Amino acid sequence: MKKIIGSLILAAGVALPMACSNNNNPTSPAATATFTAVPTSWAGYTATNTPTSTPSATPTATNAGGYTSTFTPTSTVTGTPTVTATPTNTTTSTATVTPTNTSTPFTMAVPPFKQSGPTVKYPNAVACNSATTFLYVAEGDGSSVSMVQVFNAGLGAVTTLTAYGSTTFGNPYGVAVNSAGTTLYVVDSIKNEVFAFNASTYAPVTAWTGYGAVSFSAPEGIAVDGPGNVYVADTGNNKVEEFDLNGNTLAQWSGNDSGYTSFDQPSAVAAAGGNVYVADAGNEIIRAYSNLGSGTPAFAPVTTVSGSDLFGLAVDGSGNIYAADGFPNSQVEVYSNTGSLLTAWNGSSGPYAFFIPDGIALTPAGDIWVTDFQNGPSPGTLTDF
Repeated sequence: MKKIIGSLILAAGVALPMACSNNNNPTSPAATATFTAVPTSWAGYTATNTPTSTPSATPTATNAGGYTSTFTPTSTVTGTPTVTATPTNTTTSTATVTPTNTSTPFTMAVPPFKQSGPTVKYPNAVACNSATTFLYVAEGDGSSVSMVQVFNAGLGAVTTLTAYGSTTFGNPYGVAVNSAGTTLYVVDSIKNEVFAFNASTYAPVTAWTGYGAVSFSAPEGIAVDGPGNVYVADTGNNKVEEFDLNGNTLAQWSGNDSGYTSFDQPSAVAAAGGNVYVADAGNEIIRAYSNLGSGTPAFAPVTTVSGSDLFGLAVDGSGNIYAADGFPNSQVEVYSNTGSLLTAWNGSSGPYAFFIPDGIALTPAGDIWVTDFQNGPSPGTLTDF
C-alpha cells in the first residue's frame, strides 16, 4: 500500500532581580534570591535572554517585571516572576522567585522550491549518502518499471540497477545507504527480499528473504542507523525487523508494546538520533523506539493528519519528523517530536502539485528531496525543496 511528530512548545524557567521586603523598617532591606536562568539552548535552538540572567545571583533593587527568551529559529518564551519574602532579621529578607511561563509555538515555514530532479518513472523512495554526493531513487510500478537509478551531486546519471546478480527486481519499494556510504540497500516488495550492493562498484554483497524462518511479506520501508543496523518495515506481516549489515536477525516487534496497539501495515522506517521511527500507516500514527530489542517507545505515538496515507519518513537533527502523505492528502507534513504539526505543503511551490508523494530524504545541507509516485496521469517526479 502507499501510505509523522509536532509542536515545539518551549518551556523555560527564570527568576528576575526584584527588591522585596515584608518588615517595617523605613529603609528597604537588601534581598537575596536564588533563581534559575533561562536555558541558552533547546533541541538545537539558541536563546537570547532579556534581561540577562545568572544562576544564584544577588539582585539589585529593580522593578523588572518579566523576562523574554527569543529562540533561533523564531519562537519566544515569556514569563512573569512572583515573589515570596521571608524575613531573617530586621534588615534582610530572602526572596524565592518562581516564574510563570507562557510560550509561542514554533512554526516552520513551507520550504521553498529549489529545483526539479532528473527524469524518473514511478519513484517509490529516495535516499542520499551522508556526503550528499549521490542520490538513489527506487522506481517500480510492479510491471513495466523496476529499477534503482543512481545520480551524482550534479544530478547526472551514474548507473541504473535492475537486478541483484541474476535476480531481477520485482518492485524496488525502499532504498537506504549506510552512514559510511559504502553499502546500498534495496527492499523489493514483490520479490520479498532485501538486496545489499557495494555503493562504489554496485556489485552484489548479500541478500536475505525474511526474519529467521518467516519470509518477508510485501516489505516497503528500509533504513540504516549509525552503527550499520538495518531496519525493515515488513508491511504484510505487520512487523518491523532489525538486522545486522549482513542480514542476520537481531530483533522483531509488532508494536503492541507498553499498551499500544499492534502495527497495522507499517510502511516506512527512519533511524536518527538513536531512535528508530516507524510510519504505522494503517493506524495513521508515527512511533519512535529507543530500544528496539525490547520495543521500548521513546515517546507516545504521534497522530498524523486525518486520512493520512504514509509512505516515506525522514527525521532532521532537531527531531522534527517529515512524512510523505500520499493520496488523498497529497502533501508532505512536518511534525515535532512532541506530536504537533509544524507545517505541510502540497508541492505547489514547485512546478507541480503533489499527487502521491511517497519518498523523502534530507541532506546535511538542509535540502528536502521528495518523490511523487505519479503526477496526475504521468509518471512521477523528483523535486528538491
